[in-house]
Amino acid sequence: LVGSEMCIRDRYKYFKRGLDMIATLKEKTYEAYIVGGVVRDFVLNVDFNDIDIATSATPAAIKDIFSSCNIDDYYESLGTIVIKEAGFRYEITTFRTEEYVKFKIKDVHYSKKLVEDIIRRDYTINALALTPNLTVVDLVEGQKDLENGIVRIIGSGKRRFKDDPTRILRGLHLVAKFGFDIESNTEKGMRKSKQYLKELSLSLIHISEPTRPY
Repeated sequence: LVGSEMCIRDRYKYFKRGLDMIATLKEKTYEAYIVGGVVRDFVLNVDFNDIDIATSATPAAIKDIFSSCNIDDYYESLGTIVIKEAGFRYEITTFRTEEYVKFKIKDVHYSKKLVEDIIRRDYTINALALTPNLTVVDLVEGQKDLENGIVRIIGSGKRRFKDDPTRILRGLHLVAKFGFDIESNTEKGMRKSKQYLKELSLSLIHISEPTRPY
């Protein structure tokens, strides 16, 4: 689907499958939400290339629940199990917090709380969560920023950009893609942290949505 327009019918088909997955997780007594950039894109009615799901279920439980599916567990150490269906990716990740060393995730710690998973994400408009009945859970005023066309970092920009300078590139990508404005403190944090970009290896740079879980 990358590089081609997704027809509206397919867009809703894939999103419906994502909703079915979080409903299945909830039936097994786990919390589960569609999260991240796909919620933003769905609200804006634009195409998306995969669906991210956040859940209180552990990777082992996720694999057990979806054992009949085509599973890719390459990122299991980061809490993510990928399910591939007809060329489409559903990335199911356990609620987590992260520790960074030299711009890389060193350790992840699983959590039972959605809020801890939300506040470790990059921008408010990328941190919306959606329930099976299409209720938006917004813990960082992401809907307000989306309505106003604002790119705002979650937490301290100075700290967040130092941990992972690729967040600067992703923020600029959002500006270029949607024509949004960068919130003033976010812009200041970007400018103060731009030197860290020089230290990145090419393997860590993902200008668009990153292929590694975040």
